[in-house]
Parts: sequence; C-alpha cells; structure tokens
Amino acid sequence: INKGEVLDLELFTVVENADNVEWIPSFMGVRVSEWAGFSATGCDITFDGDFQIHTCIVNSTFTVTGTGLADVLVVAGGGGGPQQGGGGGAGGYILFENFTLTEQAYAVTVGTGGTGGTANNVPGGHGANSVFDNLTMIGGSGGTARLGVASPTGGSGGGDSSSGAGASAGTAGQGFAGGNGFDGGQPFTGGGGGGASEVGATGTSGVGGDGGDGLSNTIFNGTTLFYAGGGGGNINDQLGTSVGSGGLGGGGDGGNLKGGGATCTVGVDGLGGGGGGASETNAGCDGGNGVVIIRFLPILSIPTVTLNKPDNNTVFEIVTINMNCTVSDNLNLVNVSLILDGVINETNTTGIN
Repeated sequence: INKGEVLDLELFTVVENADNVEWIPSFMGVRVSEWAGFSATGCDITFDGDFQIHTCIVNSTFTVTGTGLADVLVVAGGGGGPQQGGGGGAGGYILFENFTLTEQAYAVTVGTGGTGGTANNVPGGHGANSVFDNLTMIGGSGGTARLGVASPTGGSGGGDSSSGAGASAGTAGQGFAGGNGFDGGQPFTGGGGGGASEVGATGTSGVGGDGGDGLSNTIFNGTTLFYAGGGGGNINDQLGTSVGSGGLGGGGDGGNLKGGGATCTVGVDGLGGGGGGASETNAGCDGGNGVVIIRFLPILSIPTVTLNKPDNNTVFEIVTINMNCTVSDNLNLVNVSLILDGVINETNTTGIN
C-alpha cells in the first residue's frame, strides 16, 4: 500500500443459512482495534530518514508508547586530568543494537565529566556513570598525579604520572586501561588515558602518551562520530617536545611546562572524552560529559480498514456473500500479504497496489 493510498478489496465467502460472519482485521498479528503503535517522547528529537533519534545530554525521562526495538548508545562521563600527570580515562561505552523498549517512562542518567586535579598529589576526578534501564556505563578514571596514587577502575582507566604510581584499569566491555608515565629522568611525562577501543599510550622521554582512541558509530543522524577517547598525558619539564594528544572521541590534549606552560584541554561534552593531564603550573582539565542516544523506527499509525458491506455480524439467508472493505495507510508498507481462510493468497513486495 503506497503512502496515503486507498485500496478497495472485494471478497466473498460461503456460509450456511442463518450463519453470520465476524469481521476482525489485524495488523502484524494484532487486531487493528488493539494496536497501539510505537512512539516516544523526551530529550532532543531529530530525524534521519525514517529513523527517530532521541539525544539525552542531561538527566531526562524517555517515555515510550507501545513496544519495539531500538539502538541505544550509552557513554559515561570522562575522567579528569590531574595536575602534573597522565590523561583522564574515557567514560564507559556501549552501543546496544535491537534493544527491546516497552511501554513505560525510562529514567535516563547522563554522567558528568570528572573535574581536573588542582594539586600534584590529587588525581583527576572520576567521571559519573550513565544509565539507561539495565545498561550502566562506568565513569572514566581520573589521571594519576605526580605525588598521588592511581584512581579506582573506571569505564576506561586514567594514565599514570611520572611517579610510577600506576595507571588505572578499565572495565571489560566498556573501555581500556591508561598508559604508564615516564620516570627515567628528565623530561618526565604522563601516560595517556584509556579509550573505548585501546589502551592509552605510554609516555616516553619528552613525549606525553596519547589518549586511547574511542569507537565510532552513525547512530546520531547518520553521521560518523567517535565517542569515549582518552585524555593525553602531560610534559612536566622544559625539555619536553610533544604533549600527548587526546584520543579520537573527545579526549583532551595534555599540557606542557615548556614555554611558560601550555594548558591542557578538556574532554568534549557529549562524547565522554577524558581530560588532558597538566603540567605543574596549571590545574588538570575536566573530562567531558557523557550522552545517551536512542534510535528507532516509529510506528505512528496503522492501516485503516473499513468494512463497507455487509454489516458486521449480519445473519444471512444466502449462501454466497460478497464483502467489500477499504484499506489505507501512512506507512509505505512493503511485503504485504493478503490472507484468506488462513492461507496466503498473495504477497506483494512493494505493497498492495
């Protein structure tokens, strides 16, 4: 049935004298009178072709009418970078395809990024978790400070400083560990924070470790975007040559003491990137906030089926009954089958026309 098209169907059946015929049109095995459709409200709504996309960048309520399948992206907040240390770890990442949505109001939690460290014995802050239904992604670990200890395990782990205190671990299925720092003599450097696809790079003499890259997908409006990249490690010496770059997916760059102290950069909000580690003259950089994105094909209406004749449940005195109904829809249905007496009479891959 082409969109907006009206179709007349002429059917006949044979009944016994004084029998009646009940008219029960159905769609996808459900009576038309009981069909609820499949739609949703909440968060920022955009469209990509036939897909409806809900992007949640703050804590929200996502309300579903009906039941259907969706692709769900959940990214937690990235970890903050420390003063004088490694990059923050990316927030935990998952893209769950064909997630079953049921009719209810879902609470959506979007994790914020961890704050940058402000002293050389304080690690970067841990990112906050993002949650959708039973999908919980862990916030990224903060980077290790020069005189501090490693942060707890995160979605992805924070990078080590030059102290050798250790990088943080990542959570299996969500991200990877941070990289080690360099403490073999000046110029000291920090390791990169872990990303969703790889471990953060180890810092080497004069070169901060790059943040681990995140993962890409096209769930947002069909555009290829990377999410959950780790923050870059710092250089804590005037002799350094190259700070660690943030990983693909919003990771911030590390800071540099050389030339008066170039500042680190923050993780990107909405991508869950880790913040860059700073030199001893600046505070570490914040991690980026996470995001929850839900994409699905809505069913906003169903075919309208109208029985024109005879009246439903008429008691007949004739054997052969001619029936006429009208069918229309707004869905551009394809692979439509006409079923008579439980047997497929005809299937048209382009709809009934």
